[in-house]
Amino acid sequence: MKKRSRSVADRETAMGDVFEVYRNAKGMWCSAVRYKDGRGTRVCCTGSPLVWVARDVYFNIVQAAQTDALDGKNPYVSAEYARSYKMR
Repeated sequence: MKKRSRSVADRETAMGDVFEVYRNAKGMWCSAVRYKDGRGTRVCCTGSPLVWVARDVYFNIVQAAQTDALDGKNPYVSAEYARSYKMR
């Protein structure tokens, strides 16, 4: 895995994960969700020349998906699991 530069914007999501925005080796803005239980990260935005796309647009998508999971609207994640994950 290539080394990432330092994160420029960290935000906490609805389930307690950390949303990071950083620049990759090609100078593009990327975003990832770092799981709070330490089991890894999930890339959200693979590369954008605009920081606000990686920071705001993708954060809103992640926030909406996690809020839906907590409300029981996600068919792939039960609301019970989402709430137990948030409480860890």
